[in-house]
Amino acid sequence: MTGVYGYKDNNHNVTALHKLENLLNELLKDGAQQLLAQAIEAEVNPCSILFT
Repeated sequence: MTGVYGYKDNNHNVTALHKLENLLNELLKDGAQQLLAQAIEAEVNPCSILFT
């Protein structure tokens, strides 16, 4: 029998909630990597102008 959020009450299978958490973690990780890359680029660009 299926419980709330579509997961099995007996927890023998991977739950839909766990899958959702994994998806959200991936989205957060990807977003954080993009922000970090943008921040690094913003810091490096002015320096590269000085040394060209």
